[in-house]
Amino acid sequence: MTGIIKVHNRQIIVPDNLNDAEIFIGKWKKAQNKAIEETIKLTNYSIEEYNFDKLVDEKTIKYYVEHNIEILTDGGINPETGIHEEKLWQLHFVDHSESRIMGRSKVLEYLTKGTVPPKTVHSFKKWDITTTQGSRVRTWVIVYDDKSHVQLINKDFYSLLTNGHKVEQEKEELVDSSPPSIEISSPLNPALFEKTSTTTNEERKPIDSFREKVIEDYKVD
Repeated sequence: MTGIIKVHNRQIIVPDNLNDAEIFIGKWKKAQNKAIEETIKLTNYSIEEYNFDKLVDEKTIKYYVEHNIEILTDGGINPETGIHEEKLWQLHFVDHSESRIMGRSKVLEYLTKGTVPPKTVHSFKKWDITTTQGSRVRTWVIVYDDKSHVQLINKDFYSLLTNGHKVEQEKEELVDSSPPSIEISSPLNPALFEKTSTTTNEERKPIDSFREKVIEDYKVD
């Protein structure tokens, strides 16, 4: 089970799992502290002249979204398939006010579509690293079908996903704007679509003669 909070027109899912909730709070505070620091510099310490809280919320969302892909370890129902999955991923795309919850197959699809030049992603895995200074850095290892792999920091992993999301949207928009295709199962009858007649001059003579006879017979004196 999860809870939802709304910040600056965005819905953020807060995990109910104590461990995941603690991780979420830590990440949120980190993004918020960075947002406060930048907002103070931006406003040149003249807090009274700005809607300080609104600016902080905007920047908190920005830093939290760009640097965090939430893993819902409790799992849940995949909204796209209606099937329960043991693990889900929550992302926030810049063109959506609400978060997007996806299953593993959709994440793989977006990673594949976002890779340039094109490569099929076989798997991905979260890999947290502890630096010599004691801080933790989240990275993601992506393995491709050709057995090559790449390790990305969280922000670059997010960029790859959002690029795949963008590619999919552009493809859908192209399909929606294209005229409907016409399926032709047999050759079209030219007599139905062309102004020129397929009847030869010789064939027309008896037809014209018969038509003139009919007109004459029914002619009113």
